[in-house]
Formats: sequence, structure tokens, C-alpha cells
Amino acid sequence: MNFNSINNTIEDRVDSLSHVVFEPTLTIFDNVIVLNYKKVGTRFFHVLAELPSTSNDIFNNSKQIDIKFVKIDGIVPNDKYNQIFKTKLINYLIEFNFEHHNGEWKDADSFLKYNNVENITDFFKKNKKPFIFVVRNPVERFFSGATQILKSFCKENLADRNEQIKIQKIIDISDEEFKIILNNSDKFFAENFNQRLEWGHDTTEGIEPFVKILLYVLEYKWDLIMQDVHTETYLDNIKSLLIELDDSKNKIVDLNQCNTKSAFEFFDTFTNDFIYSTDYDKIIKSKQSNTHIYDFLVKIHNGEIHTMEAIPHLLKKEYSYYKELINSSYFYNI
Repeated sequence: MNFNSINNTIEDRVDSLSHVVFEPTLTIFDNVIVLNYKKVGTRFFHVLAELPSTSNDIFNNSKQIDIKFVKIDGIVPNDKYNQIFKTKLINYLIEFNFEHHNGEWKDADSFLKYNNVENITDFFKKNKKPFIFVVRNPVERFFSGATQILKSFCKENLADRNEQIKIQKIIDISDEEFKIILNNSDKFFAENFNQRLEWGHDTTEGIEPFVKILLYVLEYKWDLIMQDVHTETYLDNIKSLLIELDDSKNKIVDLNQCNTKSAFEFFDTFTNDFIYSTDYDKIIKSKQSNTHIYDFLVKIHNGEIHTMEAIPHLLKKEYSYYKELINSSYFYNI
């Protein structure tokens, strides 16, 4: 086996990650631009942005796009000059993922033209629309992100027998319990699992092996948690961007407040085509989540099942940013 090629691959990956500073999601409404991060309402605002079109049976009309703030190292090609975001301290190349949400923009030029600007610096600094920055309690976001990681680990990593043997050297779990996890992971991690429980269409039978793996990942697989976009910290970047833009029309909202009727009345101002508050009950009822896993993680955090001292320590700095942002003049209480 060529270990040099493996090392080069790892080094290339680390080098790539070190150049990517921030990977937010933008949702373009008629009158505002929502900026948030993974596990901070990206799917929720995607649903809101698509409602006018999906209500009229128009598909593939997404107004959401993922972007990356990339440190510039070397010469930027001429055809990407309009993607340079110039800040007071450093310039970034903004890269777009045009395939993820299958929207109407196919390149940077079409995105900029749609937003009536010539370059990405003007998009951020001279935009007539206010930016709505969405934040979330860091502990709650961590649990939501950890759920995503646990789902991938159970459905992918556990299929590897070598991984199973490695786990059995650390925790008490049988081959039969691994089979239960692999055979039931789709059901257990389904977003409608809680609804199926309420309706009596499913049971929690066989859930114990999943609990063992949840605890194993939280205790022994911090490499997965620390490097995953769903759990990594981001609020320092939100703060820096707010300071850089320095525009009083921009606002911060807390995701925890976005499920109320008054919040939907605020969202009514986002678009000219749809009144969200009139369909508040329908939209809220359509939301689905892995709350059974989330609730379990909360119990771990509260010491009801297990003690995880590393979580509060890991999020101490992130929580201080969160408190600073929601107590700033930009915060809009909805």
C-alpha cells in the first residue's frame, strides 16, 4: 500500500479546509436576504422561499444557494474577479454551489444579475435589501447537528465489520444488536418517526442498541463531531460579517422565535407574492424532525442519563458570541 498517497490525500483535505473560512446559506426573498448556517433554519427558510411557487405547482425554482468564503491564495482568474469579496482586513473568493438546491442560477453572473449588482462586494455592501442573520442557541444547534452525524454513522460506518469489532473492544454491544441497528436505522432516523409513534404505527422496540451507539459516538468519535459542518462553530463569522457590512437596516433573528404567529407576520414582509401568516398552522404542522434523538441528547446534557462535560466546555466561546449577538442593536425580537 502506498502510504505517501494516503498522506497526500489527507494533507490536501486539511489544506482545503483551512482555506474555507465560512460556508453560509443565502435565501433570496423579494425584500430581504436571509443568511444562516447549517442547522440554523436553512431548510425552514427554503420552505418559506418556495411556497409561492410550489403553491402554483412550479418546481425547481429555488431561491436558496450555498456559498463559501475562501481565502485567496495566489492569482484569481479574470472570470472570477466579480466573485472577490473585499473587506477591511482580507479579501475572499466567494464560491457558489449551484447544484445543491437546483435553483435558477447556473453561474455567478446570473446570480449577480438577478440581485442587480455587478460584483459580490456590492452584493454584500451595497444591497438595497436588508440581510437577516439567523442565529440559534449553540447547545440546541449542537444537538441537532450531532443527530445528523449519528444518522450517518449508524447507516454508513456500522456496515463495516472492522468498525463493529473496534466498537466492541470499547463498549458492550453484540453482533445481534448491530443487526438491529442496521435493519432499523431507516425507520429510527426517519423524520416522521415521532408522528408514527403518536399514531401507533411504530414502536420504540429495539431502541436500546441505538442508545449505546449514540453514547459511543459522543464519547469516542469527537473527530467526526469537530470537523462536521453541522456542529462546527460559526457565530464569530456572523459577528465579523455584521461589523464589516456596518448597515443598520440589517437584523439578527433567533431561530427559537421563528415558530410563532408573530414571526410569520414578520415573514410576510419578506415577499410580495405570499402571506405566510395566513397558512401558519399548515406550515408549522408540516414540520418534521428527529426530536426523539434530540430529546435523548438533551437528557444527556442535563445529566439525566449520562454526563458529558466536554459539550459545555466546547461551546463556551460560541455561547458568549450568541449572547453578544442577541443583546446587540441588530437583534430583532419577533
